[in-house]
Amino acid sequence: MQGCALVLAGSAAALSFWPTIAPGSPQAAGPPSECASCIQRAPAVSGFTGPSLLVTDRGDSSTAFVLHLFDVTGFGSVPPGLWSPPRYEHPSWTQVNLGSVFGVTSDEAGHVYLAHGSFMLGATAGTVGGGSGAVIRISTATGSPTLLATLPQSSFATGPGLGNIAWSCSTQSLFVSNFEDGRIYRIDPALPPALRVRSAWDFATDVLSSGGAPEAGDAPGVVPRGERVWAVAPAGGRLFFSVWSRDAAHPSDPPNSIWSVDLDANGDPLPGTKALEVLLDGPGFLPSPVSDLAFTADCELFAVQRPMFDLVTGAHFGELMKFRWDPMIGGGSWQREGAFEVGALGGVAFGKSTAGGVAVDPSPDGLVWATGDFLLLAPPTYGVQGLPQSGGGLANSLMIDADGDSGSIGDGDKLQQGSVSFAKGTVPGCEIELERVECVLGPDGLPTGQFAITLSVINNSGKAVTSLLLRTLGQVVSLNPPLPSGSSTSVTVVVSGNGGDLISLLVGFYGGGAHCCSASITVELPICECMLIRDVEVECIDDGNPNTFTYAVSFKLRNIALNPSFTASWLFLTPPPGSDWFFLPTVVSVLPLPPGAETTIQTTLIFTSPPMPGPPGLWSITVPLSLHQSNLAICCSGEVALEGPLNCGPPCSPDLNGDGVVNGADLAILLGLWGPAGAGTCADLNGDGIVDGADLAILLGAWS
Repeated sequence: MQGCALVLAGSAAALSFWPTIAPGSPQAAGPPSECASCIQRAPAVSGFTGPSLLVTDRGDSSTAFVLHLFDVTGFGSVPPGLWSPPRYEHPSWTQVNLGSVFGVTSDEAGHVYLAHGSFMLGATAGTVGGGSGAVIRISTATGSPTLLATLPQSSFATGPGLGNIAWSCSTQSLFVSNFEDGRIYRIDPALPPALRVRSAWDFATDVLSSGGAPEAGDAPGVVPRGERVWAVAPAGGRLFFSVWSRDAAHPSDPPNSIWSVDLDANGDPLPGTKALEVLLDGPGFLPSPVSDLAFTADCELFAVQRPMFDLVTGAHFGELMKFRWDPMIGGGSWQREGAFEVGALGGVAFGKSTAGGVAVDPSPDGLVWATGDFLLLAPPTYGVQGLPQSGGGLANSLMIDADGDSGSIGDGDKLQQGSVSFAKGTVPGCEIELERVECVLGPDGLPTGQFAITLSVINNSGKAVTSLLLRTLGQVVSLNPPLPSGSSTSVTVVVSGNGGDLISLLVGFYGGGAHCCSASITVELPICECMLIRDVEVECIDDGNPNTFTYAVSFKLRNIALNPSFTASWLFLTPPPGSDWFFLPTVVSVLPLPPGAETTIQTTLIFTSPPMPGPPGLWSITVPLSLHQSNLAICCSGEVALEGPLNCGPPCSPDLNGDGVVNGADLAILLGLWGPAGAGTCADLNGDGIVDGADLAILLGAWS
């Protein structure tokens, strides 16, 4: 069996065989079964397509950025020392908007999630909302922040705040630790706001509660040390987390520790399964609590300390440590190895200036990144340091100044560095597009309360996809044959709901059981209480009048009014005032059309001026409809979307010059009208509004 390592912030000296298990404590469960399945991404709005870092700090003013994104694609060719890689900050990522944030993570689609940190010096609540319990989501498409959830706090503005945050690909959930009550919360971002907080697990009592209500009997303020969970790291069906028992103000308290707990099928911690993995006790361990954990692809775990004097941040006594699981020692235990020096401050603090964030690049030569204070003496640099995963210090590290003001030591530098998360860039992995959404009808022809959503799924993951997981719906769709990379297919799923509801679908693409990528879409369910339109057809008619443009329109109309007395007799097709189109007839008899019945509507649409272009080569309009009873009392209203070809003339011949043959002369005419300029001419042989390769193929096929 290959050993696995766990990395924690630690001293510069290589250490091993340290005590890791307290007598009478639950035996360590060891490394997760798998640690490399989660591929997190940077927000697409940044345009960064390579490996990226998400870094938080406090910011030295209300308008300063507190979230930074760095494109670290070229790290392998950069010499050790200060590095200024390409950076991105959205205009809204400021202290006044986001408040004081520490924990940061992202999902497979590139949505970023932040957790409020009250321990940041001069902590403030942002205008996005949520106060001390705020969990913020940043849209991958727009970069704009919104409040995802608010976790319980004794004070909206001055509560003890949250610990850290981590994303789980396998459960499509966030795990967030809360200093207020010592619980770890699971949040499902795809659900409506009232349902997003799925559970809260109390480490001290081992009690799992549904939802996110405040814990009964919890005393206001920060939970006692020894019950204070901080770092969270889901991997392989388990959740690893740290417990803050000791700090610089309480160096004689019981030692800090790292634990794990099994997750059930829903992704919630399973009571009765928590295990003590590492006890940070003995010579060489600083009293600072572990604030972040990050697994490598080989199930090594990096952990980092944040210097703390109770809830006040300190500096220069926090380390980066690494642990590897050795199954041959003590029945299996984590062994610390390697030397990781973060920071440049001399003396006893050399290499001990971590600020509490750690992230691992899982690529073969990837670095481990840790946030820190005083990373370089000249120029003074505060931010994030990248080290080889085997160990290192200043001589073989890269240093990035978080706020970009190297040479300046301001209020946003010392004591105010935050956390870091690694992202794989924004290369599209997969996409979802809505094709249509329809009311599902029962045998009586009336709505059942279900809706059929047809999606176009596009696989650009680089792997063949064999199944789709729609976690919000609890559905798995098998793809047989598998969907190759670069291909798309249509998938229909059935959901229950009410007309007007917004349904968020988060779809995971899987190949052979391994996660490939994810995509999400929000669908609005239609109102199924009036009429249902299908099989719409629009055909050009040559009416012989050069001043009008005429189309034959037909569609099937079903009366789905829920009132059984709403028997329809007439359908009105009513153009909005000022429209340049009308119908003949405008009023169509449907007598009688009881609820559940269907009929075919046939009418003529006439434009009094050339139709306005819509999709390529087409026009499109939306027509208001209303169903009426025999006395012309209105039953209900709806609409139908129509589109038709702009070119309604007789079919054009490839013989563009009319000389009886299709040859080079006709080819020259076609090429002279290439592109949109040829729309409306006979060079647009297929009438799609553009002269292109499709028209060329028609001409060459008729060559004589």
